[in-house]
Amino acid sequence: MGSLFKEVSLRPSCNQFINTGNGRKLSFAEYGQLSGKPVFAFHGAPGNRFQLLGTHFAAEELGIRLIVADRPGYGSSDYYSARKLCDWPVDVGAIADFLGIERFGVWGISAGGPHALAAAAFLPDRVSRVALAASVAPRTHMEAAASAQELKAIENISARKIKWTANSWIVLRQLASVVPWPIARLFINTANRQLMDDKEFRATRSIERNEFGKRSAEALAQDFSILMAPWGFELSEVSQEVTIWHGTADTLVKPQHGELLSKLLPNSSYHKVEGVGHLVAGSLYSDMLMTAADTSDSLRT
Repeated sequence: MGSLFKEVSLRPSCNQFINTGNGRKLSFAEYGQLSGKPVFAFHGAPGNRFQLLGTHFAAEELGIRLIVADRPGYGSSDYYSARKLCDWPVDVGAIADFLGIERFGVWGISAGGPHALAAAAFLPDRVSRVALAASVAPRTHMEAAASAQELKAIENISARKIKWTANSWIVLRQLASVVPWPIARLFINTANRQLMDDKEFRATRSIERNEFGKRSAEALAQDFSILMAPWGFELSEVSQEVTIWHGTADTLVKPQHGELLSKLLPNSSYHKVEGVGHLVAGSLYSDMLMTAADTSDSLRT
């Protein structure tokens, strides 16, 4: 199956791009059934359009057309130094226009969650449903619920520290590709280990890792900064139905983020996934795809 995913990743449909109004190259992939119900998926950080490669055959079977774009600086998309979270809906709309898609669902994973909510807030007539997996919540609301120690840690985060962290993450991802899996798995969070033991999942992660460009670390640092800054909209402005999944064993984006989002979003439902870590989308992506596409008739929790 790993070789099949490699073949899919080389298809022209997985290596498309448009030029934006300000002259940037914006790269994207399409998975699943190209005549199916459209869903835009937004990858985590770091990541790129191949982060969702492993969902191709499921999306195809479900009759879903899944579009995944590289955010600026990731994959083959040009870096954009002045990027803000509220710029992302413009890029999404441009791709949708290029593909002739009027209405669509959105699915955000981890750092892609706020981008999905931004698309819903700024494109209310185009975004029909929202699915979130291990999504980050707004910093301002998290601070309100934080302890004094947590607030001090947040205040000590500098631009330099963000850049150092981003570079370290990229290096560690690259090192993971040369360390034998029996050794590498010892450093994986126990809650994520079962999913990472799957050879097909690791094969798609390898393809994603190979697409890390020269500016991936800058894009990651930018994502960190963007998500820590005011988002440019209120969660109360998201009127669409939002379904949230969060693993109880998530140590990267703690479950409090999902719980907070469910309280602040006016039309949301929350699925607490017991014993699962940050990679909750890896085990429940079919449910998330169906929800974003508004084709779900049952949900596993």
